[in-house]
Amino acid sequence: DAAGEATVWLEQRDYTVQITPPAELGLPRATTTLTALADEDAATLPITLARPGLVEGTVWSNEAGAFKAQDGVLLQVHEVRQGQRVLLGEGQTNARGDFALIIPSEAP
Repeated sequence: DAAGEATVWLEQRDYTVQITPPAELGLPRATTTLTALADEDAATLPITLARPGLVEGTVWSNEAGAFKAQDGVLLQVHEVRQGQRVLLGEGQTNARGDFALIIPSEAP
């Protein structure tokens, strides 16, 4: 909601929670884990989004000795946490092959 709060009812078990802010906010994704408890007491899971970092560049191909910008290429940045890949950010190249990915500037 407008205050940044969400309510979810979960069965008792461990969950991975991924938060994906709207692109216009310019904030990175966040991934965390939580354990839902058996009792009916609500648990609060505070999540603070990291400051945004920016990875940018251009994707080119070398076709017949000439470099050509690549449009529509999907790029993803992952990190490995406890043996699992976690998506930090993704984006797509434009007609000039340019891309800009928002990722966390520090580890969570």
